[in-house]
Amino acid sequence: ETIAFLNLYLEAMVEVISRYEGTIDEIIGDAILVIFGAPLPCDDHAAKAVACGLSMQLAMKEVNQRLAEKGATELEMGIGINTGRVIVGNIGSVRRTKYAAVGSNVNLAGRIESFTTGGQLLISESTRAAVKSPLRLDAQFSVEPKGAKERLQLHEIGGIGEPFNLSLPLRSVALDPLPAPV
Repeated sequence: ETIAFLNLYLEAMVEVISRYEGTIDEIIGDAILVIFGAPLPCDDHAAKAVACGLSMQLAMKEVNQRLAEKGATELEMGIGINTGRVIVGNIGSVRRTKYAAVGSNVNLAGRIESFTTGGQLLISESTRAAVKSPLRLDAQFSVEPKGAKERLQLHEIGGIGEPFNLSLPLRSVALDPLPAPV
């Protein structure tokens, strides 16, 4: 039954990824590593990656409705995006070859994702700089990823403008008043 739920989630995400011309590099458990701009180069790969991430978050509403109908628990996902040079191609040996992306920028995307919470889309400064479409920045913060030589500026994205016109619902946090000091 768990496999059926995972397949439902993956089917929805693969559909969205295909719509934005992403290439699935790897599916590991419930994680999906997607590359943009390879094997076919495109100038707006960073914007497509951000639009895809927002669409994936929006698709979770339908995924969760379908899971609820089957009596399953709701899922949440966090998405991390980094832009940079990587090595892409058929990597391996004569016995086993796989089309893949490797390099420190791939690793950094994974590190960025590790800082996310459910429903969040975090991007690096290099991705923000590469996207020409207007972005709705919901938050910015600095982190120290494992293995990095310096702090990394991350941006929480809530929307992207033309030609994609996508936005996540604003997340409001209910604040509880603190008790009066003693």
